[in-house]
Amino acid sequence: MLMIKKIFLHCLFFIVLALTLSSCSCGSNTYSADIKPIQKTDKELSCKDIVMEINEAEFYKKAAEDRKKGRLEDFIFPYCYPAGYLNANKTEAQSESRLEYLNQIYELNDCATKAKFESKKMSPPPTSYQEIPPPPIK
Repeated sequence: MLMIKKIFLHCLFFIVLALTLSSCSCGSNTYSADIKPIQKTDKELSCKDIVMEINEAEFYKKAAEDRKKGRLEDFIFPYCYPAGYLNANKTEAQSESRLEYLNQIYELNDCATKAKFESKKMSPPPTSYQEIPPPPIK
């Protein structure tokens, strides 16, 4: 009986040790993107570039929100969930700051008015030809 108990405790120890060591690989399971709210090149962005930066920040924000939800890996390696959740919170907060700043630049550059002007300028010219009637049936 004592021998079975020893074997059981050794197996339990190795299982816990394996789970603990496998949780050290949380780096691949966590989502972290270092997003700086203000970047050096922001002053040189055109309206199109600002829109592309806004799309990128929204992508990172959505990815961070998705990471905060539980995944299968979080149940297999429960030690990784807190690290992933904290990194996702950080990334989400950084992307929100970036979005706020980019929206301010968008308004300051009056990009909304320029976009309307560009869309009017780029629209195809109205057709001035008349529709050709079908040939008469004989």
